[in-house]
Amino acid sequence: MANSTFTEEEKAAMKEAAAERRTAAKRGSGSKEAEADLADCLEKIEAMDDNDCAIGETLHRIVTTHAADLAPKIWYGMPAYANAVAPARRSPATKEPK
Repeated sequence: MANSTFTEEEKAAMKEAAAERRTAAKRGSGSKEAEADLADCLEKIEAMDDNDCAIGETLHRIVTTHAADLAPKIWYGMPAYANAVAPARRSPATKEPK
């Protein structure tokens, strides 16, 4: 049977993801959260090595120019982009009958 323990790299990634969730929970919502997410994303891009940094900056510029509805986030320690506004949810009472 294979060893089911996590590698040190996996443990570090899980700790970083947990720290990101704690930080996000403390930010609340609105423009302050968006500004902090943008700053975190740009910080992660700047921390990359030269080639990856250039790619990240170009990708960031493309996304922010052509997909303004996407907001920068940090997911699992890497810059990412997601819907800035969550889609509206339908309540159970408004479901269509079968």
